[in-house]
Amino acid sequence: MLPDPHGSACKRLLNTVINRLSTNSFLLKGWSVLPVSALFALAASDSNVTFVFLVCVPAIAFWGPDEYFLLLERVYRKHHDRVRPMAEDRTWIALG
Repeated sequence: MLPDPHGSACKRLLNTVINRLSTNSFLLKGWSVLPVSALFALAASDSNVTFVFLVCVPAIAFWGPDEYFLLLERVYRKHHDRVRPMAEDRTWIALG
């Protein structure tokens, strides 16, 4: 019996999307550290309390997209868990 190319292609596509979403989330967390640490450094050097409150702005700004990437990653992982048994049975898999 020939292997089902659609099932393996679907699993590969889902794995690629999940990896890309987790990489984006990781990079976003890395980029969020830069402005937060810079503002903390400014607050320490100038002894200005205003910079401490400004730290919240980039943290909140980067929190939204990061949460979006994590939400999509969870959705695709659930879809992958649903698709995996179907691909092993060699049945047709629809992404819609």
